Amino acid sequence: QQQQQQQQQQQQQQQQQQQVVPSLGMNLSSAQAMSLQPGPMALCSSVLPSRRVSVASGMPALQMLSFVPTVSPLAAPTAQPSSACFALTLVRGVPAQSPALGAAAVAGSVRNLSRSPPPASVLASAAAGATRAIPGTPANAACAAPAPPAAAVVKLAAFPAPALALSPQELEPWLAAARSSKMNTDFEVSKLDAVPKEDLPLLMHAMKTESLGKPTIQLLADKLLLSKLVDNLDVPQMPLLLEVQDASDIKREVTRFLEERMCTADGSEAVVKPAHLSNGEGVMCVRAIKPEQVASTVQSLEAGLTKWMATRASEHESEALRSLKPGYLAQPKYRATIGFKAPLELRVLTLFGKARVGTWWFGVDHPQRNAWLTRQAAPGATELSEADQWEALHEHPGQNPGFEKAVALFAHHMPEMALAAEHFAQAVGAPMLRADFFVGSIAWGVRLNEVAYGSGIEYRRRHPGAASAAAGTPAPTGGGAAGATPSSSMMAAASTPSSGSSTGLLVDDAPAVAQILQEGDRACQSRAPADKFLSRLGVRGRRYEEMQIDVLPRRLRRSLAGRVLRALGDVAASERLAEPSEARCTTPPPGSRVPSPQASPAAAAGA
Repeated sequence: QQQQQQQQQQQQQQQQQQQVVPSLGMNLSSAQAMSLQPGPMALCSSVLPSRRVSVASGMPALQMLSFVPTVSPLAAPTAQPSSACFALTLVRGVPAQSPALGAAAVAGSVRNLSRSPPPASVLASAAAGATRAIPGTPANAACAAPAPPAAAVVKLAAFPAPALALSPQELEPWLAAARSSKMNTDFEVSKLDAVPKEDLPLLMHAMKTESLGKPTIQLLADKLLLSKLVDNLDVPQMPLLLEVQDASDIKREVTRFLEERMCTADGSEAVVKPAHLSNGEGVMCVRAIKPEQVASTVQSLEAGLTKWMATRASEHESEALRSLKPGYLAQPKYRATIGFKAPLELRVLTLFGKARVGTWWFGVDHPQRNAWLTRQAAPGATELSEADQWEALHEHPGQNPGFEKAVALFAHHMPEMALAAEHFAQAVGAPMLRADFFVGSIAWGVRLNEVAYGSGIEYRRRHPGAASAAAGTPAPTGGGAAGATPSSSMMAAASTPSSGSSTGLLVDDAPAVAQILQEGDRACQSRAPADKFLSRLGVRGRRYEEMQIDVLPRRLRRSLAGRVLRALGDVAASERLAEPSEARCTTPPPGSRVPSPQASPAAAAGA
C-alpha cells in the first residue's frame, strides 16, 4: 500500500509539472527546482544548467524571469557567468533544492522567446541597487519591479542568449568583403527590404520562398550534381560508390554496388542517402556482407530506395529543395579517431565569400555540447584577411576528454576549412553558404560532406566587452603536417581550448548574420547571371532540369591552393588527439570519475 501511495504521489507530481509547462520541450524532472524569497538575492551560478528550450508563442499566463549576473564580467574577468538568459516558471508545491538565485528581471507576459530575449521595456532588477541590464539591451533598461511571491518554487530553463548587433567598426570588414565580392543573381532576394532588420529567421524564410526556379540553388541542394561540382573545384570529398537517378535502375545499381563494394572482409561500411532530401531522411547504413547475403540485402535496399525516391522534401524546406529530381548515392562511412557515435562534423558559414563561424552542432537536446569557432579580426581592421584568428567558444562543463579533444581538432583544422569554404562560396557567387566538413579520420583527412544555402542552426560569439578566454589557453596550433606548415598566418592562428575552460559571456550572433547580409546586399555592386559562374565549373544547361556537369581537366579547374590541400589531408592531429573510447566522450555524473583511457587499435587506425 505504501508503494502504491508513493507511485500515486509521483504520478500526481508529474501531471502537475506537465500541466504547468506543457510546451517547454524538456525533461522538467532534470531541471533545478529552487525557492525564491522576497527582496535582494545573490547569483548562484552553480545551479544554472546550460539548457535551451522553445517557449511557444501564446502560452497562457506564466511569469518569466531573466537573470542578470550580480558580478559584472567586465569588472571581474575571472567570473564565469552563463551566456543564456533564464526563463523561470513559477510552480507551487515542489520541494526546493536550493535557496539561492540571482538578481531577476521580470517579463510580464510570455512571448515567443525562441528568437530574442524580452524587450528592454520589461527588463527590471529585483534586487535593490543592482541595476545591470542583460547584454544586448540598453544600459538604462532596468527599472523597479515587484519581488516574486514568498517561497515560490520555480523550474529553471534557458532560452537563447541575448542578441547583439554589430557596431559600425565590427561591421566594416564584412561590408568590405561584400563590396569586393561578385554575387550570382540566383541568390538575390527581391523582398529583402521588407524583412525586418537583423531578423535572421524571417530572412531565411524569404530566401527559401524565392529559391524556386533558381538553378544554382537547386544544383547545390542536389547531392549528386553537387558531388560533380565539388570535384571540379578540387575540394576533397568522400567518393561515390553508388549513383541512382532513375527508379527503374535501382535493383541493377544496388546489386552492382553490393557485389563490387560491400562483399569484403575488411569490415567496410557505407552510408546510402537520398540526393533530394535533408535532415537524415532516408539515410541507411550498410555493413560489409557475404556473397550469399547479396540477394536479401538487395531486396531490403530496393524497398527503401523505392520508398524514399517517391518522397518529396517536407513543406518547411525551401522551394528549391522540394523541386529536386529524386536520386540516391552511397559513400564510405566516415570514421573519426574520437569515439562519438556521430561523425565529427563542423559547419562553416560564409558571408560574401568570407568564413564567419564554424559550428559543431548537437542541437537543442544537448546544448552544452554545441561549440563555435568564431573569426577574430585584428583590432581596428577594416578588412578580413588570412591573418585573422579563430576562437573556440562553448559552455561545456568539462570532464569530457573526447569533447575537449574534438574541439581542439576542429580548432587545428579551422583555418584550412575556412579557406576551402570561401573557395567554394566565391566560385558559385553565394552571399551566404554553409559548408559542412567531416574531421578526424586517419583514412580520409578532412572532407567536405555537403553544402547548404541558408541554415537553421544557432550561432554565438563572445560579448565584445567580455574578457577573452584566450589568455589561459595553450599556444596556437597550426594547420598542416609537421615540416610542411603552410606559410599563411591564418593557417597557424587557431587556438586550442584548454581543458574544462569556460568561454565567458556569449551572445546570439544570428542578428549580426542578418545585419551583414542585409547591409552587405546594398554594398555589393558586382553581380552576374548564374551561367557566368556555373559555365566555368563544367555545368551545361541553364535550367536545373537539363543540367549536366562535365569533368574538367585539371588545367581548367578552379583549384584550391596546394598548401590548403596539404593541410586538409594532414592526419597528424587526428592521430595525436585520438580518443577511441566512447565512454570518455560522455560527461560522467557528478562525483564520478572520468574513465581511464583504453587503447583501441581498430579505432586508432581509423577503421
